[in-house]
Amino acid sequence: MDDDEFSATTKTKKQKREPSSPASAPVIAGCMIPEELILCEILPRLPYKLLCRFKCVCKKWNNLKFLPNYQLVSVGKDETLVYTITTPGITVCKSYPNSFLPNDDYRARLISSTNGLLCLELENNTINHSFLYVHNPLTSEGRVIPDSGGCVNSVALAFESKTSSTDYKIIHPVKLRHDCESTRASRRHILTFGFVIFSSTTSKWVSTNAKVTIRDFIKLGKSIYVKGVVYWECSNQLMSFNIEEDVCTIITLPENIPGLNFNEMGVCKDQLTYTKICGFHVQVWLLNNNGNWEQIYKVNNLQMIVDNESFFLPLGLLLMRKGKKVERMFYMNKLLPLPFYGGEKLYMRVRSVFHYEDTVILYNIKTGDFSRVIENRCADRILPYNT
Repeated sequence: MDDDEFSATTKTKKQKREPSSPASAPVIAGCMIPEELILCEILPRLPYKLLCRFKCVCKKWNNLKFLPNYQLVSVGKDETLVYTITTPGITVCKSYPNSFLPNDDYRARLISSTNGLLCLELENNTINHSFLYVHNPLTSEGRVIPDSGGCVNSVALAFESKTSSTDYKIIHPVKLRHDCESTRASRRHILTFGFVIFSSTTSKWVSTNAKVTIRDFIKLGKSIYVKGVVYWECSNQLMSFNIEEDVCTIITLPENIPGLNFNEMGVCKDQLTYTKICGFHVQVWLLNNNGNWEQIYKVNNLQMIVDNESFFLPLGLLLMRKGKKVERMFYMNKLLPLPFYGGEKLYMRVRSVFHYEDTVILYNIKTGDFSRVIENRCADRILPYNT
């Protein structure tokens, strides 16, 4: 290579290294991606570790508070719907086809949802066949879980998306003993439970040493996973199981009022929350680090509906008045709580009196305003999603 060629090559390399000035950079019309699309559609799909790398982009992105702070999921006949409710109140609905169904004779029932992972029961009533299936809607990946024996309604899913995208556990309470104590007035059921755990790492079910006895047992209800601990609703109390320590304890629930009680468990800053509608109040409780319940909100739902009657009338929640005084509300059992995840917002579900869809509504505790955020016609269960 002669001197002229070397000089020309060096000059070309230098030109490639030198960034073009803003004035000389070409501007292509329509190439900017709307910020709303980035915040609501693109970033929520990223793994947590990758998401943290974007903190340095700007001050607004540093605290990550712009990310969706409340997500719900439901599974219909043909599709899985993930609803993302953002801080400004924007609702983004994502739809994923139920490609995991073996054929049209199977239907999916949502058992548990933790940090973006779903635990489903796929069942075929024609041939009386069912099995557990863990599914990730965002990646369309999943696997069949071996049979553990017994009813799967109470299985819990433990998954930490912050530390791993593939490692998860399924915890299944197993009935070990059932005793009865009868009196003239009542019959008392006493049940002893143990636990078996399925690990995605080993693909095996393993029995644990933990055991717990529950008196006045009625049924084992919904479960939720909070920072290494699984909680189940159990009659008028909670059963908690610490996975790492292999310890099970019974936790007394907040005050119970006679009559209809509807409740949901949630997570706020790695602490368990308990939202209940009982009597004429919506109550939100938090289980603190000392194991005690703290009431953080109490809202009079009758007054809440009176103040927003025009909003609730199309939903079928009707008030009966005598003069100007409200005496009662019809279809009170159609108003159900949803898990509380922080802030000054209460999410509730209204089972329609006149139609088949469920309506998820948002109540701003600070302003007293209501808004509709989701209408769903196909799902039999709506659960938190929490990616």
